[in-house]
Amino acid sequence: MVQSTASSTRVSLRRPADGDGRDRVDADGRDRVGADGRGGLDGNGRGRFDGIGRGRLGGALAGAVLLSLLATPVASAAPAHTAPQPPTTPGVRLGAVTALTANRGHLAPGSASAPESESESESASASATNRPSTADSSTAVSGPGAAAAALPAPNTAALRADLDAVLAKGAPGAMARIDDGGTVHTAARGLADLATHRAISSSDRFRIGSVTKTFSTVVLLQLADAHRLDLDASVDHYLPGLLPDRGITVRHVLSHRSGLHDYTDELFSDSVAGFESVRDKVFTYRQLVNLSLREPRTNAPGAAYSYSNTNFVVAGMLIEKLTGHSVRTEYENRIFKPLRLTDTFYVHPATTVPGRHAHGYLTPDRSGAALVDATDQTVSWAQSAGAIISSTRDLNTFLSALARGQLTSAAQLKQMEHWERVNATTAYGLGFRRRTLSCGAQVYGHTGAVQGYYTYAFTTKDGRRSLTALANTSNNGAVLTALGRTLEAAFCGSRG
Repeated sequence: MVQSTASSTRVSLRRPADGDGRDRVDADGRDRVGADGRGGLDGNGRGRFDGIGRGRLGGALAGAVLLSLLATPVASAAPAHTAPQPPTTPGVRLGAVTALTANRGHLAPGSASAPESESESESASASATNRPSTADSSTAVSGPGAAAAALPAPNTAALRADLDAVLAKGAPGAMARIDDGGTVHTAARGLADLATHRAISSSDRFRIGSVTKTFSTVVLLQLADAHRLDLDASVDHYLPGLLPDRGITVRHVLSHRSGLHDYTDELFSDSVAGFESVRDKVFTYRQLVNLSLREPRTNAPGAAYSYSNTNFVVAGMLIEKLTGHSVRTEYENRIFKPLRLTDTFYVHPATTVPGRHAHGYLTPDRSGAALVDATDQTVSWAQSAGAIISSTRDLNTFLSALARGQLTSAAQLKQMEHWERVNATTAYGLGFRRRTLSCGAQVYGHTGAVQGYYTYAFTTKDGRRSLTALANTSNNGAVLTALGRTLEAAFCGSRG
């Protein structure tokens, strides 16, 4: 275990040079980085960086922000344990998830038989001293969980420097966790709560934004495994009359190729005012879809990739129609409980984050305005598109299990990995992103942004090395760029 000294925690309230960021639920949102030559992150000239609200970065900075879409977390290891079979769809086999975190009863990805020992001093000093966290740890666990093959070792010094850069750009705090076979690296910088000055910890819970989309996809793929869903069937077959075009299939929805307009464009045209108007509001799924249908569709079904949160609202409706249960029940029974994700919750429409958590701060559009504490909200405007709460450890566990084929059949995982090119470094499958890094490594996962939080969660093809990184602010493109560099440190062993 290595502890470093404190770094500056001054929080800049200046408006980032890149934008009016309107806070979308997905941290790289439409991820079209200059796809149409207009220099915007989403290729429509609006420079959206996250997928909920417009989060405009400005054409001049779009090229630089492309580099930000490489973020990474830090993870933990623990003793071997076999997860129980989930009480879910017949025919879906959940493989044994190795490594049970001894002190919290949690399954960790790719770990060996020895117990995990996540830095206790990090949590203790963070809460006891009320000073900005600069806690780092590396815990080696012996056993068969070898580090991800053919990858250089994670560069933990670069990871810490990347988190320091996140703070320098205006985030109150940042954390990351890497699970690398039998070794866990954690790092945390800055504050979880500006009011109390509590330091952030890598074990704090947070809102994960569009990483939720991968959870929703897994539930639907399990239903496909059980022959209760056909990916190439019309959405209208399951939800008659919901959408205006019978040509929109389930696959189109999960791959953002439906052409359905993203209703969050209008909701968050003004970041703070838009957020405050929905902070405590509760929407039905159909109300959100109707907001989308007021606007023209972006393309014919299947014709192009166009990121839209509307797609995963439809996904939530499909889950509830096919199962007769709420998405919360399906997430819990199919994913949370079988993997023992003890930090992971879907609490909608409740507004609070359970347990110890990092507060999230929305950066206003107006330069110099104070950060807005956006922690408490219903997230009803996102729901199955972005309302899950989790931790770095749990997200690494989830992605590792998914990559190892422990949540779906091999056939459905292959469907998830039918890639549509988004830009030179990114492709999108079914609720899943693939990123190609500077060293040639390809990593798989999702990004997330919800008011107050940016998340990157990615794993290797074999699930042996996983990263989750979090900054507790949003609507700040400079922070997003800096956080993205953690991917390079985690998977390439280099400074981003």
